[in-house]
Amino acid sequence: MNRLLTLACALACLAAFGASTASAAPKLTNRMVTVKITGSMKTTWSATPVPDPGCQNKPAGFRGSGTETVEWNQAKVLKGQLTGSGKYWGLMLFDNKNKPASNMPISGSVQRQGTGSTIACGKDMGVETEPCVGKKVFDTKAQFAFGANRLFSVQDNNITMTTNLYPQCDWVWDSMVVRTGAVLINPGMGKFDPKRLANGRSSVSLNSHKEERCEDEAGTLDPGIRCTTVTDWRVSLYPYKTRTRH
Repeated sequence: MNRLLTLACALACLAAFGASTASAAPKLTNRMVTVKITGSMKTTWSATPVPDPGCQNKPAGFRGSGTETVEWNQAKVLKGQLTGSGKYWGLMLFDNKNKPASNMPISGSVQRQGTGSTIACGKDMGVETEPCVGKKVFDTKAQFAFGANRLFSVQDNNITMTTNLYPQCDWVWDSMVVRTGAVLINPGMGKFDPKRLANGRSSVSLNSHKEERCEDEAGTLDPGIRCTTVTDWRVSLYPYKTRTRH
């Protein structure tokens, strides 16, 4: 009798534990959202010639200063299907024909301002920045992905190059290590909050922010150059509203 009573209590406790575990498990979210993406990347630079031991310590290098501002936004608002729970999420995009898509079309502009010249053995070689400045426009495709550890990433999937926009430019911008070579837009990475993603009644903004300096890349840049780049991405998810026909 005691054995039967003990077994019954054990089974009851096990059932209660299973029920509590099931109730504690995060609920699966599967909802439609409207996706919008924007971003900017701003660079400031200055260049000062430094003594050159190979030229009797006369100044050499670059002289000048300037700015570069890249801004972009989504060319078309897209519909997406947000699915997941806890640490694991996914976003399926749909194009204007309601077919699955992996990229988000974005368009933007880059504005470069400033002047500069090369200094050789104390001699100013003249202004060389004309092919490197001015406003250019571009179209590309961004790719967004949820990752592990509650992280997300977003990037220019076409890898737009500054050399395509300023083909005659061969100056200080090419040496900046605050971007990957001549890649126009730095990628972004940030953290997301699963609770906010699961809330179907509110919008969610997924933001990434990164600051980089030339001085932090020792040995890869002319010592007289100083530059800082600030890159921001924002991916906004809004509750999807279907249009009603009257």
